[in-house]
Amino acid sequence: MRTEMRAQVNGNGAVLLRWAPVDYPSFWWARNHGYRLSRSKVKVNGQPDSTVQASAMEILVENIKPWSETAFQNLMNSDSSDWPDLGAAAIYGEGFSIINPGNASVMEIIDASKEQQNRFSFGLFAAEQSYDVARAMGLGFIDYTAAANTQYVYLLEIRDTTYKVAKRCYLSVNTATTVTLPTPRLSSEGKDKAVLLRWELDNLEAHYSSYAVERSANNGVSWTKQNTRPFVSISNDNAPIEAFFYLDSLVSNTVNYKYRIQGRTSFGIPGPFSNVVTSKGVQSPVDQIGVTVKVVEAIQGQMKVNWEVAAGSVGKISKFDVFRAEDVSKPYIKINPSVLDSTKREFIDLTPNATNFYRIESTDIYGFKHQSIAAMGQPIDATPPAAPPTPVCTCDKNGRVHIDWSPSISNDVMGYRVFMSNNNNKSDMKQITPDWVKASEFDYTITMQTLSEQVFFCVKAIDFRENSSAFSAPCTAQRPDIIPPAAPVIKNYQLIGDDVLLNFIASSSEDVVSYSVERRVKGYVDWQVLKSFPPAEINNAYTDTSAFKRWRYEYRLVAHDDVQLITPSNILEIKPMDDGLRASIQNLIATKIGVQLPSPGLPKAVLLTWDYTSVQDKDFMGFQIMRAVGGDVPYNLIFLPEKDARYSGLIIPDASISIQAMFGFLDYDVFNFKSLLQQGLVVPVTQANPPITPGSKGVGVRYTVFAKYVDGAMSPLNSVVVSW
Repeated sequence: MRTEMRAQVNGNGAVLLRWAPVDYPSFWWARNHGYRLSRSKVKVNGQPDSTVQASAMEILVENIKPWSETAFQNLMNSDSSDWPDLGAAAIYGEGFSIINPGNASVMEIIDASKEQQNRFSFGLFAAEQSYDVARAMGLGFIDYTAAANTQYVYLLEIRDTTYKVAKRCYLSVNTATTVTLPTPRLSSEGKDKAVLLRWELDNLEAHYSSYAVERSANNGVSWTKQNTRPFVSISNDNAPIEAFFYLDSLVSNTVNYKYRIQGRTSFGIPGPFSNVVTSKGVQSPVDQIGVTVKVVEAIQGQMKVNWEVAAGSVGKISKFDVFRAEDVSKPYIKINPSVLDSTKREFIDLTPNATNFYRIESTDIYGFKHQSIAAMGQPIDATPPAAPPTPVCTCDKNGRVHIDWSPSISNDVMGYRVFMSNNNNKSDMKQITPDWVKASEFDYTITMQTLSEQVFFCVKAIDFRENSSAFSAPCTAQRPDIIPPAAPVIKNYQLIGDDVLLNFIASSSEDVVSYSVERRVKGYVDWQVLKSFPPAEINNAYTDTSAFKRWRYEYRLVAHDDVQLITPSNILEIKPMDDGLRASIQNLIATKIGVQLPSPGLPKAVLLTWDYTSVQDKDFMGFQIMRAVGGDVPYNLIFLPEKDARYSGLIIPDASISIQAMFGFLDYDVFNFKSLLQQGLVVPVTQANPPITPGSKGVGVRYTVFAKYVDGAMSPLNSVVVSW
């Protein structure tokens, strides 16, 4: 069993408590056994309470139960609303029956369940609308003993139950906290002898359970409540609502009234009045004005419009107006220059169009306008319309012809007929539209299995009297070429270094407008266009300078005709020449860093630097460094991948050295050099630093650097000698 509780502090500082059981068993148990309400003081003026009783729960009421039937009756007598009656019926109403589920029928169980739910739901609804009813039902209590600026914790318990069966309900209340109730936003709309009031939902539902609607007939001097019962908004199927509505009936539409509304909380506390709106009733139009229109030609070139008024509409009309349109879908324009009073039943249109749609607009005695059903009228016409301008024709490769033309300048055109011929003779034209078309365009499919390259089309305009215009000037649709050009030929090729030179033979077709040289890597699907050129340049050789010499390519020459049909030549497979050599390393320099004693001294390291511009080659791997000491045979010292050979990643042990280079390597292996020097190795030295006389003891070290590629290719060997 469980109960939910809320509270509000009124203007006198009293705490108004309100609770509700969450289900019928909790509701009925508490109705019979009551509630126990306790209170504990927590803070005073925002500070924890230091009194002995600060942590103790003080029982305010031991047993809160519904009022007696006599007390309920007194409340019903003093309260004109239906809420006390509904609350009393939920507590004391007859008809609640106890059944034995062991021998009761299914329908008895269902009916009992429905009765319990109705008793529970309607009882809580009544308590929500009236705080007096809530207190009478044992669902509310006013704590008049609460001190100002004090925070309390209230405990509500259903009596005569264990803690496991009934859950306690706690609520913290600060008497210093005041609630600011929102102001409703009111608007109004006048109806026939009624005013529809609307106030926006906003957050009103969180505060108000009902509303009072007030009206003033003397400009706000005094106000009268219009709803005898509190206004409650209920939506069907819990559908979301945006606003509340209230319809106020009026005696007449002539008096201006002022309106305002006021919300009321479930604790019975009224909120602020809404804004004041002013409105009055609005006269409704007369029902069902019946007017029937007939149109005949009075004399040639003039149309007579007659109308009949239904017997029930006579006396409800103040005037008539005649409106005309060239088409039912076009705007209607008033054509009577002066007012036609309610006795008129005829109007002569002196300047009608070729086709006219007439309707009568009746103005009723209240000023509302009513439209009749339109009637068509056409003067006798034997004059054909003007022929349309020359159409425009296009034909696609599937034989679909689109004919498009500008409308005829005549204003009585009903539609158009389209004609076709294989020659330019209008007498041979045959109609291809089923009857006539309203639009100024038409699509038609012609056969492509013919030697005739051209088809001719003309258009006629048709007016509403079925008069046909003369033929328009013909347009010509060119049947597209569906035969691709003859294949060109790659005559031969030459390999010139890394380049591939191609020679061609032209296509024999006369409608070729261009050629394209295309290439793809063998095994790939897509072709790459290397060059496009006109037929006049077919005898010029083409040299492919962008071929990658390690790849095998397929070449073709493609002929393009004037309708984008293409034919490729034979495919020629070519691999550019590859000698295995790649670009050479540049600016290879060896620099000694530091001096290591004893004299004559050895460097701490040797710094190699160089540049290489072909690192973007995707087959490039890195650099191989070889070293030879004295007259020894060079041997592989180290292989450096491209990222490890970057000079920017080196830490130079001599800050005085500043070298700009792409790549570099520091050789710290100087102990081998020292050992050789101590052994008295005599090395012919051509360059030394510090100076060494040829023939004396010394060391000469040769470094060789070259680039390596994944396919085994390499750059030329570049060497540099460092000696001391």
